Amino acid sequence: MIKRQHVNLLLSRQFGLFLVAGGVAALVHWGSRIWLNQFVHFKLALVFAYAIGIATAFTLNKVMVFPESGRALRAEINYFVFFNVAAFPLVWGASVFLADYALPRFGLSWHVREIAHAIAIALPLVLNFYLHKFITFRAIEGESSHD
Repeated sequence: MIKRQHVNLLLSRQFGLFLVAGGVAALVHWGSRIWLNQFVHFKLALVFAYAIGIATAFTLNKVMVFPESGRALRAEINYFVFFNVAAFPLVWGASVFLADYALPRFGLSWHVREIAHAIAIALPLVLNFYLHKFITFRAIEGESSHD
């Protein structure tokens, strides 16, 4: 059973801002993968685009969603990169699996890589919000959180 505090958190302004920041970062991530795919193989383009997406997501989350934790910027960057790199195998694996196997098996042949990558980018969304709210950008005692 989901506790009320979790539901309230997922309905909060802060989560809404997280979705906006994440949506913009996801579009940058996704678009950069499409652009990079002109120069490198799909699987390598996924790696480079992921790094671009992480940089975009950190910047937007720091400015829009979690502006003043009181923590050192270096610590925030380290946690943010760590959690996103930890999620990379899921995003990469889901992208490749969906593009190479699952979607074609269902007869989809139109923009398979784009659809597969878009689905995969969204997979770690809620977990990332919790990790970044309670660890990466956790307010230091005495500081207020941005709700």
